[in-house]
Amino acid sequence: MKDIITSLLAIVLLLGAAPFALAQTQGVEIKPGIVEDRVNPGDTYRFTLTVKNLASEDRTYYVLIEDILGVDDEGLPVFAAEGQATGYEISQWIQPETTSVALAVGESKSVAFTVRIPLEATPGSHFGGVFFAATPPSPGETGAAIGIQVGSVISLRISGDIVEEARLREFSSGSSVYSTPNVDFTVRVENLSNVLVRPRGTIEITNMRGNQVAVVRVNDSGGAIFPETERIYRPTWDHDSFAFGRYQAVLSLAYGEDSRKSISGVTTFWVLPATLILTVLGSLFAAALLLFLFVRSYIRKKLREMGGSGNKDYMGRRYERSALRMMAIVAGVFLFAVVSFGLLFFLFA
Repeated sequence: MKDIITSLLAIVLLLGAAPFALAQTQGVEIKPGIVEDRVNPGDTYRFTLTVKNLASEDRTYYVLIEDILGVDDEGLPVFAAEGQATGYEISQWIQPETTSVALAVGESKSVAFTVRIPLEATPGSHFGGVFFAATPPSPGETGAAIGIQVGSVISLRISGDIVEEARLREFSSGSSVYSTPNVDFTVRVENLSNVLVRPRGTIEITNMRGNQVAVVRVNDSGGAIFPETERIYRPTWDHDSFAFGRYQAVLSLAYGEDSRKSISGVTTFWVLPATLILTVLGSLFAAALLLFLFVRSYIRKKLREMGGSGNKDYMGRRYERSALRMMAIVAGVFLFAVVSFGLLFFLFA
């Protein structure tokens, strides 16, 4: 059950779902899935959730409040232990108007709660959640430990000295060489702010001639990054037309209030269709071999025609020299093609 709730929270909090996102799992549905607001120290706010029983029997759900400590390497929320300071805690500020709600089959009820913001609350984002469990908690147990079914994330931004700063830690493609134009990118962004940041933007891809061939969207869903953590986005370029050569990808992301701040990066990669290259080189080799066989056959034919002529040795050597020159030309063309491919790659990689 813990996996269920963490997956839901990852979708709602970290993938940037809309404020009225639906949060539901086995037996219970909550709307909205996330509560976001800007608040001031010393003020009191009231919010309401709607809880619906989707089970096939009457049930009572128990209200629990949890803090979120951060996110793990997979971007899933990590819950704080009871009394553990997170720097973004909010659970002590939340007071539900009821500790449980009884619902008949298919019944919906509103559950209200108040949030009292302390005067000394630190500016920036604070996170927590109002969760509903099918069994009452035992003393000392956290919600995650007893199997929470579903919850709504509370994300409040305290006014004051807000810092919005992000840094690009990595922008790369999965490989330096691709045989087909299906390229996966890694965009790793670090949030140095005291609030959530949601970087959005594009990757512009240009070919060796400087022509733009594609624009890839990055984080269109508005996935957020928790303060003082990193997040990886993995956009892809799937091109269904022919591609060949060296490509440059330019990343441009905007974030912050009114998207006034930006970060950027550049990476390069090659698209070298193995089938095409092998076909060209194989064709050149086959042409050289056929030409060699043709010239040798031609020389033998001429030598047979001369029979016992005294000029046989002289003419034979002459034809052999001609054959060698022709073979040298063909071999030179073949080697030039191979070296050209190699030089292009090593000069521009």
